[in-house]
Amino acid sequence: DLIGNAFAVFTDPVFTALVRAREGRAMPLDRTVLEKALRRSPDDLDVAVTLSLMTKREGDLERALELYSQARQLVGHTPPAFLNNDIGVVHIVRGEYNEAVEAFQRGLSRSPKNVTLLYNLAQAYQQDIRVEEGEEVLTQARLINATRVVEYDERKGTTPNRLAVDMPLPLGRLWRRALAGGGGETDLGRVVVANAAEE
Repeated sequence: DLIGNAFAVFTDPVFTALVRAREGRAMPLDRTVLEKALRRSPDDLDVAVTLSLMTKREGDLERALELYSQARQLVGHTPPAFLNNDIGVVHIVRGEYNEAVEAFQRGLSRSPKNVTLLYNLAQAYQQDIRVEEGEEVLTQARLINATRVVEYDERKGTTPNRLAVDMPLPLGRLWRRALAGGGGETDLGRVVVANAAEE
């Protein structure tokens, strides 16, 4: 019953709020929906990380770091790359470049060819006047995906993050959540998830 599953998923307010926040177009009600969802399921990493991202985007960096710290506790010693990235982005915005470098390096230990993490690490190095290290890392990122690096360069300075790039919940992760919540995987679902592979 693929149509029924799809309808159930896309009418779920939590899923809708996660998608809107991922795309940078969260609505005021989305925060309330996600906060209620987190109270019901305090171990929901997707909701915890998304609330952290929304808080950062709203400019409350101290609270965002608190929320990211709570989210990090949900996954123990091996947080996903996107979580380390977003913690690093908060540190860049706060001018805490050493902490940002550490967060990006933790993410790269899990995902060494992640262009977003490499790009952000290069930005942290350059802001910390470690220009040579920054150029080396940026060269690595360009070798993996030069087009994406150009896209990131074009966005630089146009976002509240100033220099760094957010890494919201990966699309494949959202699809897996949707399919699990909508009655499990289907053949179409497996194709969609495969095509929306995480970075």
